Amino acid sequence: MSAMQISLDKVIAQRPELRGTLEAASTRLREQAAGLDEVVQGMVQRGDFARVSSERFFAMASEAIGIGYQQIRETLLPSLDSLLNQRIAKAQRVLMLNVAVSLLALLLIGYLSAGAYFR
Repeated sequence: MSAMQISLDKVIAQRPELRGTLEAASTRLREQAAGLDEVVQGMVQRGDFARVSSERFFAMASEAIGIGYQQIRETLLPSLDSLLNQRIAKAQRVLMLNVAVSLLALLLIGYLSAGAYFR
C-alpha cells in the first residue's frame, strides 16, 4: 500500500483539487485491504480456513478491487482526460506558431532570392 500512497501523493501534489476524493477513496481502500490482509494472515499463519467462507472472502476481495476501479473511473480518468486535452491544445498552439514562423522564413528567403536573381 505504501507504493500506492506515494503515487496518490504525487497526484495530489499535481492536482490539489482532487485531495478530498482521493483521500476518501484511499482510506476506504486501505480499510478493505487491512480486513482482507487479516483474513489472509489467519489462513496462512494459523490455518484458519473456517473463519471466513469462500463467498465472503471473494466478496471482500471484489469490494477492495471495486473501490480501486471506482476511484480510477470517477476521479483519475476524467482528470487524465482534462490534462491530455490541455496538453493537446498547447501542442497545437506550438505547432501553429512553428508553421507560421516557417512560412515567414520561407517568404523571406523567397523575397531575398528573387531580389538577388533580378538584380
